[in-house]
Amino acid sequence: MQNDYKKLFSYLPEKGAPEWLIRGAMLQIEAKKKRGTVYTRIVLFGAMTFVALIALISVSKEFYSEFAQSGFLQFVSLLFSDAKIVATYWQDFLMSLAESLPIFATVGIFGSVFLFLFSMRQLLLNIRATMKSTFVTI
Repeated sequence: MQNDYKKLFSYLPEKGAPEWLIRGAMLQIEAKKKRGTVYTRIVLFGAMTFVALIALISVSKEFYSEFAQSGFLQFVSLLFSDAKIVATYWQDFLMSLAESLPIFATVGIFGSVFLFLFSMRQLLLNIRATMKSTFVTI
């Protein structure tokens, strides 16, 4: 008896979901995945922006203290006060300027500014992507 039912139902055409329903469901799934990725990026770049801002503050304090201790400003003021001597010994003067510049702190401040600007840009791009996203309707 059960075989008769199987045989009877085997002749019936299989009906699946309509094409528009499958397409709509797949679009909803893709949109949900993209939203999840964008929200993860927002959290990641938000934290990165915050860390870069804190690093920028601490590196700028270090830069100012090293800059004050290096005597760089004294050499620059010598340029304006005794231009003839600087013109005569310009090679030694440039070498002294290069030696007194706090390179490590300068690289640190430029790196933290770059990291801050990069992460802020990425954060704003991802926030804009969430504002632009349209909800898929079936």
